[in-house]
Amino acid sequence: MKVMFDTNIYIGWIRKGEFSDLLTDYQTRKYLSAVVLSELWAGARKKPAARLVTRLQEPYQKSGRIITLSIEDYIMLGQALSDLPERHLPRMAAASFVNDLAIALTARKIGAILDTCNRADFTVVSEVLPGVTYLFL
Repeated sequence: MKVMFDTNIYIGWIRKGEFSDLLTDYQTRKYLSAVVLSELWAGARKKPAARLVTRLQEPYQKSGRIITLSIEDYIMLGQALSDLPERHLPRMAAASFVNDLAIALTARKIGAILDTCNRADFTVVSEVLPGVTYLFL
């Protein structure tokens, strides 16, 4: 089974040791969204944090399991944003919501389950981007 983790899963693991059972589950094949990786790097403001992100990214990079978006995916992202119901338009102004949509696209691209703690945003994402399976934690 293919699994991709949202940024908040890695943050919970880094800060509090949460979700280690998911991150070390040998029954799943783990992939990393390049969007999640960029969010992790954005938060790595000190050398120890940068070393940790480097250690986290290396196995994904070596195994070719960092998933990026194509031009077609970015077009789809824009189309999904334009299909967003009017009641959710304020969310579109938040970079984190646009990133969440991009993360969902990377999971859908490879047919991975997306594990996240962000039920609010990804419930909205599912309205405009079908075909993603979520595990809400």
